[in-house]
Amino acid sequence: MSFSLKTRRSRGVVLVDMTGRLSAGESVMLLRNTVKQLAEEGGQKFVLNLEDISYVDSCGLGELVATYTSLKNKVAA
Repeated sequence: MSFSLKTRRSRGVVLVDMTGRLSAGESVMLLRNTVKQLAEEGGQKFVLNLEDISYVDSCGLGELVATYTSLKNKVAA
């Protein structure tokens, strides 16, 4: 199963719905670039919906941690 994500906004929160496998390569880069772009557009509150993620490898987990850290630092600044 390939990876895909959709974004939506609700009450000032950016929701990122992901499906498939979050693993090294395109899926990690897509998540990183999407969240970075949304943060640059002013998004401050994010929910990453992992309900339909079937697999996460170490690179995917690392990207989730990196995304959390970068968003936390952006809001604190």
